[in-house]
Amino acid sequence: MDLTAAVDVIRAPLGEILPRLSDALSETIPHRALAELSGNCPHSPFKTHGHPPGDPASAITTVEMAALSPAARAEGSRQGPARMAGAEVPVLALHSDATARARCSSLS
Repeated sequence: MDLTAAVDVIRAPLGEILPRLSDALSETIPHRALAELSGNCPHSPFKTHGHPPGDPASAITTVEMAALSPAARAEGSRQGPARMAGAEVPVLALHSDATARARCSSLS
């Protein structure tokens, strides 16, 4: 991801962060879905971006995301198979303490 794309993601309104991040990462990290579980957003702590209903992003659950958090928190990231949207898929989970509460994002 180039610096311009990173700035675009950081400056995006909350509802546009995941779509912009997905676009910025698409060539470097091919993925079908992106999900975020945020501990600091009481309005919308769980967000997904991906294909239309019926595809993986529409069925990822907070329980599945929360299960990734301890492993990602320990090292800052976790890569490997995980259960997402009811299926075993390759996942890259990233953890950040950049805000008052932890945030866990996942690509699958």
